[in-house]
Amino acid sequence: MLQEMYKRREKMGYIFLAIFIVVVLGYILIWTPTGAKQWGEVSIIGLPVLFLIIIIIRSRISYQKLKDVEIGISQASILQLDHVVLKKDASLLPRLLCFEKTGKYVGAFQLMHVSFWCYPLLIYNSSFINWLPVKFAFISNTGELIFKLKRKGMKKTAVTYYDASDNYIGSYIQEDFKSVLRLKGKLFDEKGKQMLFIDGSTMTGDFTWIDEHHHRWAYFYNGRFPHEYTTLFHDLNNDIVEVSDKLSQQYKQLLFGVIGFLFIQRTNK
Repeated sequence: MLQEMYKRREKMGYIFLAIFIVVVLGYILIWTPTGAKQWGEVSIIGLPVLFLIIIIIRSRISYQKLKDVEIGISQASILQLDHVVLKKDASLLPRLLCFEKTGKYVGAFQLMHVSFWCYPLLIYNSSFINWLPVKFAFISNTGELIFKLKRKGMKKTAVTYYDASDNYIGSYIQEDFKSVLRLKGKLFDEKGKQMLFIDGSTMTGDFTWIDEHHHRWAYFYNGRFPHEYTTLFHDLNNDIVEVSDKLSQQYKQLLFGVIGFLFIQRTNK
């Protein structure tokens, strides 16, 4: 899956590059620049082209380095892990891939239900995912549904969580307009009891979540990644979250649900 991710990035780069070139050529044919100044303004459009070419080249190099490497898929459920590496997939609709640090594919957070009128907005700009009422599910590498989450709200984001049997297991409430510099939210269990205060930097994404019993549930530091695994993960920035291995299955579902939701937001700004 890691190899396929880089291959998809390369293909998406070619698609966007072709579309962009067609649009630029069409613009030039309709409104042909007449002087050096106008041609200079048009040349600025070449910057996105350069950016797309860099993405294509980097993705191609990463794929070539890994295409013959046997990585395999994880034999463990995400609920058994004490860490997870999160990568945004190259797709028209938001999708978040999850790996072990050894590169083994665990599963993905992907859209489960979207109203038909939301599709054009999400394809145009994936950041709309942070405002639209959508449903996500975590699907394992075997295709099994592990848990689901449903987002709604504008001024205040409310995310409800359900297990594979569609039983309500908890919720997360985020004060969007109070989360300009610091992310602020609360995680509740199915009975409405607050389990965790969610706090983090909106700039870097860094967080350390500790409950009232001083037990650390999760930790993330932007830019920190084990160097020995950068031979597999070739991006300049790789997000790895450490999680406690002393939580119940239900609490693990809620914890990974919040982590997945926040990183979907973070990677689709």
